Amino acid sequence: NNRKLLNGFFESLEISDKEEVLRTIDKKAKIGEENTKELLVEICGEEKADKLMELINNKRENKELLTYLESLNLNDNYKIGLDELKEVYDYMIKFGIDDDSIIIDLSITRGLDYYTSTVYETFLDGYESIGSVCSGGRYENLAGNFSKQNLPGVGLSIGLTRLFYQFQQLGLVEKYKTKFTDCLVIPMDENLNFYAIDIANKLKEQGLKVDIYLEDGKFKKKINYADKIGVKKVLIIGQEEYENKMVSVKNMEDGKQVSVKVEEIREYL
Repeated sequence: NNRKLLNGFFESLEISDKEEVLRTIDKKAKIGEENTKELLVEICGEEKADKLMELINNKRENKELLTYLESLNLNDNYKIGLDELKEVYDYMIKFGIDDDSIIIDLSITRGLDYYTSTVYETFLDGYESIGSVCSGGRYENLAGNFSKQNLPGVGLSIGLTRLFYQFQQLGLVEKYKTKFTDCLVIPMDENLNFYAIDIANKLKEQGLKVDIYLEDGKFKKKINYADKIGVKKVLIIGQEEYENKMVSVKNMEDGKQVSVKVEEIREYL
């Protein structure tokens, strides 16, 4: 879900106590729909509570839901939140995550007031009863409470005990414990991110263990990251490589760099 989208929706209803509404919606899974509705009525009245319940109970398919949300065409806050929600969804699909594994759930609010944008919860299929194994969201100003610097970021908490136990039960700990990263893909501009993701996905399909660096920053910072995680080969993608359907492969052991056709990367590596 996206907090800006929700706040924009609250603004359209002229709801003043947004945080209390968010905290109430966040309780829905625990206290049930009827109790949630009663609390919302106490906060903002019957009519507004009905509209809020209609929104958070919307169970359309992801693309259909995004189309519906776009049709509401509310205020600027709402539109910014919707754009961010669509962008996160597009990246998840581009990374090869099955659409059936993604649920845009407008009742997920993460009741803490420092979240400012995307919020999410993660469940293991078939083991939903153990609860969320990874939850969090985007925050713009939280670090400002402890530092003079502006350090926006995304934070999450992992239910490590429940997650590790379930991985053991499924045999995943034993299966993956000896695997390391074969190469790191570095797009030089965010406009090349989707192209870089395509290359990373193809290499994964061919059996390689691939990481991708999507954070903005100087090239030295990106190479230092490659050195830190111990990869032997870095695939560098700039505008020239994109136009010529090539990648530049840098050998981290001797510093040499060569150009390789996209279809020949696996063989070269």
